[in-house]
Amino acid sequence: MADDVTELVYKGPPAFAGLLAQMLRDEGLSVSYGPPEENTDLENTDLDGPMQLATVVLLVTGPLAPGIWKAIKKFKEWATKRAVPVAVQGPAELEQSTEERLATLDRLLKQGTITEEEHGEQRTRILGEL
Repeated sequence: MADDVTELVYKGPPAFAGLLAQMLRDEGLSVSYGPPEENTDLENTDLDGPMQLATVVLLVTGPLAPGIWKAIKKFKEWATKRAVPVAVQGPAELEQSTEERLATLDRLLKQGTITEEEHGEQRTRILGEL
């Protein structure tokens, strides 16, 4: 599969954008991004004042799967354990649940868009990302 460039949008504390980038690199992907665009979230304050949040656009080069899914899943698990408010947005396929992705795959097979072999390969890949 050829390498694609995928745009991910990170929203959260600026200090953790680099951690997401590193987790993507750990999966063998190339990542580039500029400095965070910071803003103050006045609704989420802590003892030190308003929480600084950032929006960072990361350009990820490499096959969309499974590396991106693994890295994002690992990053979100890390953030959840530490109650760090983060969001990672990307291609629609990244936003779909496993059930939605499998249903799309079944629909493509039924329409004749993909072969039985392609269906089996992609189904195995999707289930392997769990």
